Amino acid sequence: MPAGLLVRKEFELHPEGPVVLTLADYDGPKPGNYGPQITWKFDSTEEREDGEMFSIHFWTGTNLSSDPRNKLGKLLTAFGFNIETIEVEELDLDDLIGKKVQAMIVHGLDAQKQMRANIDSLVPLRRKPRPDSDEKAKAVSVAAAGTESGGDRKAADPDWDQPD
Repeated sequence: MPAGLLVRKEFELHPEGPVVLTLADYDGPKPGNYGPQITWKFDSTEEREDGEMFSIHFWTGTNLSSDPRNKLGKLLTAFGFNIETIEVEELDLDDLIGKKVQAMIVHGLDAQKQMRANIDSLVPLRRKPRPDSDEKAKAVSVAAAGTESGGDRKAADPDWDQPD
């Protein structure tokens, strides 16, 4: 191998807390301690000190079950699948690349007592509300509060111009 191809990088832990992750790639299945495993590589929205984005890995088995501890089930649920009805044998993993999830990153010691960043939980990415949805929700709740409590709707919502 020619000189100059290797680069030294300092190890930097992904920060703890909630983060949006995008599935960049997967590898496997490969033999693991508890059967075949898939390594899922996610790109993070968090930036490292050198300006590059963090990446983080998540490992699952290849067996899907409804057991709440089943990591494959957690991952597929976070991608929006119903694990009770999905035809897992027909799922093309390549179709998952580019999909986003919300994750909670925590720090903990691995088997060699090294501090690592781990994905503690995965949930579907929350959609951002439309810019006007907060205003509409406030208006509806104000109007509803005024009428449900026996109050005057005009008093509850000054913009109300319908006859009583």
